[in-house]
Amino acid sequence: MVEKYLYQKEWASLRLRNKLFWSLAFCLIPLYFLLDFSVKNLSENLQNIIGFFVFVDWGLIFIALISFYVWKCPRCKNNYFRLLERINFLFDFECKNCGLRKYEGSDFESIGKRFGF
Repeated sequence: MVEKYLYQKEWASLRLRNKLFWSLAFCLIPLYFLLDFSVKNLSENLQNIIGFFVFVDWGLIFIALISFYVWKCPRCKNNYFRLLERINFLFDFECKNCGLRKYEGSDFESIGKRFGF
C-alpha cells in the first residue's frame, strides 16, 4: 500500500520549529515590559534576573532560526533553505535544490493559502 502523505512527519517537524520560534519571539514582549517596569520600580537583583531571561530568550530564538536553515528537505535530503535568504512563512516557498513545494506530500495547508495570498 502506498502512503498518501509521504512527508507528513517532516513537515510536522518544520511546523513545530515554526511554532517554537514564534512562541519565543512573543515571550520577549512581556519580558521587555517587565524589564522596563523593574528598572523604574524594582530592585537591581530582579533587573538582573529578568535581563538574564531576555538574554536566554534571544539565544533560543537564534537557535530556532539556525534550526530552520539546517532543516533537511523531505525529498532530496539537502538543506531546504539557503543561508542568508529570507524565509517568508506566510507565502508558499519551495526547496532550493529539488523544488519541493511547501507542505507537498502532507495534509497541511499553508496559512497563505487559507487567507488567499
